[in-house]
Amino acid sequence: MKVQAEPAAVSNGFFNHLSMIYKMEMLPNNLDDPNYEFILGTNSGIAFLKINKQDLTLTLSKEKHLDAKVVNHLLIRGNKIIAFIHDEDKFHLIDRKSKEVTNITWLQGKSICCTGLQWAPDYDTNEMSIIYVRGTGGIHMVNT
Repeated sequence: MKVQAEPAAVSNGFFNHLSMIYKMEMLPNNLDDPNYEFILGTNSGIAFLKINKQDLTLTLSKEKHLDAKVVNHLLIRGNKIIAFIHDEDKFHLIDRKSKEVTNITWLQGKSICCTGLQWAPDYDTNEMSIIYVRGTGGIHMVNT
């Protein structure tokens, strides 16, 4: 009996890099833009995906945030991203233009497993910066 070596796995492009997608949110799109754009919360951080409207080809942007972190929930409004990393004691505010990341410690420095996230009605970064966060301890109203 002759045993043959098992062939190496074939790369599936960037899907191997993303691993698992926990959250996918469509970005506002211009009707004239040839692509749909999405933000992804994955096992390896935050990524941005474009899907061509004509031929449905997928392109992963070079823009990344919180690389190598498990981002299980996020929200985006304009250039601001709010991201929760699985079982961490803080959440992150990211400015896409300046690339500035602000880390905000969660209540009493306890870790959180965010299971839901929503903007408050009339959310505004300067005047009404409230988000609702659902975790294992219930629902929290947080002023960012």
